[in-house]
Amino acid sequence: MRKPALGGLVLALVLLVAGCGEKKSVITRDSTEPDNDPKTETIDTPDTYMRQLVSATSELADLYESVTDMNSAEKAKPKIQALIRRIKQIDAKGKELKFDALPPQQKEALDKKYKGDQENAYRRAFRATMNHPPAVQKFLKEVEQKAVAK
Repeated sequence: MRKPALGGLVLALVLLVAGCGEKKSVITRDSTEPDNDPKTETIDTPDTYMRQLVSATSELADLYESVTDMNSAEKAKPKIQALIRRIKQIDAKGKELKFDALPPQQKEALDKKYKGDQENAYRRAFRATMNHPPAVQKFLKEVEQKAVAK
């Protein structure tokens, strides 16, 4: 029962990181986003791109960890959708910056600086979803899929 939810989470995260959103040059807050979001920051360098990506992924992991049952999953739904939209915007900006075309030394430096934090955020999100009851896992998977498709 847990393998489909795991697959859904991994697929959603891969799609978010791979990018499938509309292009915007500034990350903007949505009215449904959590109040504790960091201030809006213009993404104009690969460093700010990585910092924003790690921050948004960590916030998503925090949300998944806060979900304990269907009631809390329903309450977290708009925040999850808003964070997924924000991650899509961040990724689109990374494509505009041609992040993949950076010199190898610069990519290695950014990887060294942010890899641990990014992996930790993904790991936290994964563990949190695996600890949810099957009905909550299914609900969250559907929320993710709908948010990615927008």
